[in-house]
Amino acid sequence: MQNYIFKSVFVVLLLTITAAQAQIRFGLRVAPHVTWGISDNKSTTTSTTRFNASYGFMLDYYFTENYAIATEFSMQYFGANLILDKSRFTSVTHNTVSHIYPTNITYDYRLQYFSFPLLIKMRTKEIGYNRYYGEFGFALSILNSAKADIEYGSLRIENSNINEPDAQDVFRIQAPQSYSDKVSSFRSGILIGAGLQRNFFGNSLLITGLRYENGLTGFTEDDKWKTRLHFLALNLGILF
Repeated sequence: MQNYIFKSVFVVLLLTITAAQAQIRFGLRVAPHVTWGISDNKSTTTSTTRFNASYGFMLDYYFTENYAIATEFSMQYFGANLILDKSRFTSVTHNTVSHIYPTNITYDYRLQYFSFPLLIKMRTKEIGYNRYYGEFGFALSILNSAKADIEYGSLRIENSNINEPDAQDVFRIQAPQSYSDKVSSFRSGILIGAGLQRNFFGNSLLITGLRYENGLTGFTEDDKWKTRLHFLALNLGILF
């Protein structure tokens, strides 16, 4: 019985110490980033990098002074240029009219996601007013909006809602295999980053760092178009 009581007291003390050490920090962030795509198929190529941004809310749970589990809710913007090889199709049909041009089809995608990363953060002890940190984790993003400008010879369709196009924007590719230009509802990626936390007022922390996301899944719904998006971001924020 004494042994059981001793173990119970020890567990309670351990949980109390852990709770006392734990800190939950809330904050806001903004992250301008450079986006680029890598094609994983023989049907498409990408040609440009884009400057976009994300912004949102973050939460860090420090279960010890220097280690935390973190999550965020961010609105994330991407741009992607996708070129479909002309040898893969015979013609396109727009508003029941077939068009045949000796040229590639170009899609200029503008995508908007809700992003929910889960991260492990590690930081140094305070050096002056500064702490240096590293982070690693996984991100799941849910599509909010997908627009595209489409160009095929003299045919141009602007600002089309690519997943649910208006009647005048319906666009079909005639090819031996069927193609869908729709955007997937989900994308995922691996995140890694590093940076600086600096005390500036009371317990508030200014955050400056770099973050890289390696896309794991293609952003298109059709695997024949599979293209993964990556970004390098300047991560700026404040924790309260």
